[in-house]
Amino acid sequence: MMELQLIDVILFIALFPLHSYISLIVHECGHYLGAIFMKAESKKIVASLSEKKFYVRFNFGRKPTRTEDIIISIAGPMAQLLLILIFIMQPYLIALKLVAIAYLPMVFRHLIPSKGSDGQFIQNVLPNQQQVIYKKLSYTLYSFVFLFSILYFQLTIVNNPEYTMWTIALLTILALPFWWKLLRPYYAKVVRV
Repeated sequence: MMELQLIDVILFIALFPLHSYISLIVHECGHYLGAIFMKAESKKIVASLSEKKFYVRFNFGRKPTRTEDIIISIAGPMAQLLLILIFIMQPYLIALKLVAIAYLPMVFRHLIPSKGSDGQFIQNVLPNQQQVIYKKLSYTLYSFVFLFSILYFQLTIVNNPEYTMWTIALLTILALPFWWKLLRPYYAKVVRV
């Protein structure tokens, strides 16, 4: 069990916003490396402080294949995941571990199809039937990672079994409507057969 000290709380407050900038840079560099891996002809990282934008542009000189698009889209969140795992594995700063655990769900949030996200881009290049499956899988993965982050925090920092059990019960109750909405079409098919 980790013992949380006042310095850890102060560092957490200081590192939390800093990590979002570092994570953004790592995310976009992941897309850049994905474009290199997929052998894009031209690629560049665009950073505009006045417009508060940081993104990657790439060109294949032709229409990219579905695989190329998906790999480049996934490369950003996977680079963030690698950064977070490095932060979690380091043994020195508890605050850095906590920041990494707090940001872990955001990595998977990028894979959910929403306006302008990597997940929306991935969903749009998939065939129609796979789009529905991808959307449900991305929400499911995100919810599991979110629950894991909360439980990890509970078990490593709080380390009170009774409090952890109440947290699990509360999260389960809060998640039931989401799971029912997500899985109801599958239950309906099973019942009809």
